[in-house]
Amino acid sequence: MYISEFNVNQNIILAEELKMEILGQLSTELVERLGFKDTIVIERKTYLNHNQKDLYIIEKNNSNYKLLLLGEGSVKKMGGSGIAVRIQSAKVNVLDVLKMVEYAVVNWKTLNKNLVKTDYFLFEGDKIQILANSEKSISDIVSNNSVLVDSLMQKEFVLYKDNSKIITWQDDEFIFKENLDRYQPAHLYAHISHGELKLQDFYYYVRNEIYNYFLVFSDKNTFSYFDGNEGRTATKMVIEKGSSFYPYITAKEIIYGKLVIYDDGNYFIYNVYKRHFKK
Repeated sequence: MYISEFNVNQNIILAEELKMEILGQLSTELVERLGFKDTIVIERKTYLNHNQKDLYIIEKNNSNYKLLLLGEGSVKKMGGSGIAVRIQSAKVNVLDVLKMVEYAVVNWKTLNKNLVKTDYFLFEGDKIQILANSEKSISDIVSNNSVLVDSLMQKEFVLYKDNSKIITWQDDEFIFKENLDRYQPAHLYAHISHGELKLQDFYYYVRNEIYNYFLVFSDKNTFSYFDGNEGRTATKMVIEKGSSFYPYITAKEIIYGKLVIYDDGNYFIYNVYKRHFKK
């Protein structure tokens, strides 16, 4: 289960959503290789509320959802067999979470003994106590090397594909690139320069359906532009304004190489060819 920060439309995708898709598939293969037959739940929430620290709960005999209820001030009692890896954080690292899953499977009998009383803030000054893993225990888990996890990280995932573009992930790296299947026979198009955009992480991307380009935001005001043309690919373009909760959206049309980027109260014109923008 994944509780997202926002969900505006189908063309705006958070990197954290893609990571959960990757983790779902890799975790399934991991537990199969370890021969674990019971239920395993990975529950994720990105909104920290008034909790400034990340929260991790690795427990057994409780495969019910918990994080959503915690936000309402309710602590659900144990229920359901299997194990659960629960994470409340703004970002996750795929490698670290896979190590947590492996640890949970290998040490499932003693998981609950490692939970300690932890303050969980519902509102400022209003808190409850829950059982969670300490920062040190999580640090110890993710600092361990794992041959099995390392091998799974080498798998390539296709996260998006159409007739023009592909987004893949492999070894902790996202790659935005052209779909070269359309260049057939390949030798006739060998002279064409194909660009790629490689990122270890990002905040969210916006895809334009008509012109099939991507704006990939690394934070609330910094983006990269990618349309497959190496000469037009731009990185670390900074929008000079105060950050907004709402993600940026692009107008449908590109007119004379210019596109409009806007949020809830501001708009900017970005020049694709000159790689600069103005308000």
